[in-house]
Amino acid sequence: MSTNFFKYSATTEAADRNKSILRNLSDGDWDKVLSFAALRSYPAGAVITAADDDQHALYFVVTGVVQATSGHEAKPLSLAEGNVFGILPFLDGEPNGQTTVAQGDAEIMVLTPQAFEQMASWYPRIAIMLLRDLGADVASRLRRFDASA
Repeated sequence: MSTNFFKYSATTEAADRNKSILRNLSDGDWDKVLSFAALRSYPAGAVITAADDDQHALYFVVTGVVQATSGHEAKPLSLAEGNVFGILPFLDGEPNGQTTVAQGDAEIMVLTPQAFEQMASWYPRIAIMLLRDLGADVASRLRRFDASA
């Protein structure tokens, strides 16, 4: 596994927002994360998550592009390789607020809360790194939202 597991090739603001999540992992650390995650393939047009579903997993776009829409966003976001979505439901256990659809064939790495807990018990340093990166991502979103108010 390479340290450039994600290429971070998306061109949206969301890509810039997400590209810091787990970017400092070594090859060995990525192998550990991957051992707890599931890699899923989605054909073009497939719904990956639906608004208000009970899925609380964290989703990493490995290949392809995913379009995310929610009721409060003015326009859909395109999330490409290196982007992460499902952060809020993963952190707070509340229903998902967005629908994500594969724009073309896509591979998504899925980390469930149960798998994260197991990973955290075996590799707490990686789990802490992931939580810090997710927290920084959410804080960045809040700061941008507050600045635009």
